[in-house]
Amino acid sequence: MTVANLVGIPFGTYLSQEFSWRYTFLLIAVFNIAVLTAIFFWVPDIRDEAKSSLREQFYFLRSLAPWLIFAATMFGNAGVFAWFSYIKPFMMYISGFRKRA
Repeated sequence: MTVANLVGIPFGTYLSQEFSWRYTFLLIAVFNIAVLTAIFFWVPDIRDEAKSSLREQFYFLRSLAPWLIFAATMFGNAGVFAWFSYIKPFMMYISGFRKRA
């Protein structure tokens, strides 16, 4: 799981429940502006002189390894979001937490 899933989602949910969903969106916008600024200043401008066709750039897809990586990523993310669908009802109806807990 990423830090965004572990920290960002609960914090964004807390902000939207305590204040308004607009504060969550504002925080995300400010964070994205900071990230774009950091990318602009810290990522070097690298020009690739090698010329290759579009077909040559996707040649790596002929092997099994990238498809296994794609599948693992897809199923991993699907599992996380499927878990998100069940955690709220479980916490509220089985564990006894209140909706605003």
